[in-house]
Amino acid sequence: MQFSVSTLSVMAADGTRLAISLWLPEGDGPFATLLEALPYRKDDVTSSYAESYERFCGEGGFAVVRLDLRGTGNSGGVAVDEYPDVERSDLRDVMAWVADQPWSNGRVGMLGTSYSGFNSLHMAVDCPPQLGAVCATYATDDRYTELYGPTPNFIPAGGWNNGEPDKLVKTHCCFCGVQCGRSEEHTSELQSLRHLVC
Repeated sequence: MQFSVSTLSVMAADGTRLAISLWLPEGDGPFATLLEALPYRKDDVTSSYAESYERFCGEGGFAVVRLDLRGTGNSGGVAVDEYPDVERSDLRDVMAWVADQPWSNGRVGMLGTSYSGFNSLHMAVDCPPQLGAVCATYATDDRYTELYGPTPNFIPAGGWNNGEPDKLVKTHCCFCGVQCGRSEEHTSELQSLRHLVC
């Protein structure tokens, strides 16, 4: 499937300009949208992620939005901390913008690894009406235990393999329950999100 790529801005509620890249399948739509939001600049530091977005769009038929979070990359504002309250507000604004677009079916799925997995889980708790699915890998909903628990930073989200710490199991997506080892990650996300978002 052919697609186009655009660089756009979405205005947050407070008037801050948020930079996005949009991959849009050719055709009439409407399309479900996958959203990844990161503080790692989309146009240089993480530009290699575009290959995954192209696959989700070209093979999966999803619209894909990649957001530079407030104060990072090409977005305006100031980045004040990891996962600040304003980040969730900005993500709600971006989801509402997506749902209002003529190419959108109104449904958004969030995905991501590590940082974008964490903010995907945060949004799942917030339950914005547009959010239909979350596929978070290498992320947790309890950063305190992850950082300060009995074995900090050593317990993977999927657990141990038969109690043997040197043999880790593949991490499961927190919501869809599908194994998403790096070699299978994108296929699993695509299948899970298509089921839940479309």
